[in-house]
Amino acid sequence: MNIEIKKSLSVLELSDLARIIEMQEKDIKLVDLSYEKRLELLLETLIQEGENRLIPTNETNLRKLYDSKKLKKLVDEIES
Repeated sequence: MNIEIKKSLSVLELSDLARIIEMQEKDIKLVDLSYEKRLELLLETLIQEGENRLIPTNETNLRKLYDSKKLKKLVDEIES
């Protein structure tokens, strides 16, 4: 990948995209894929990595919410 494009992607907070493109460029199994298939694989990988990052974040946020005193009080009121 062109270094200027890589820098621009980083500035735009798209460094994950640049990293995945570089991984694809090194994978000889992908050489024969059409443009559309490579783009599809790129997007699938990007989406999957994004979803994988969201799961722990959502878990952490839910735990923080549950640990809050207000929520505990609400749960106690509902249970009684």
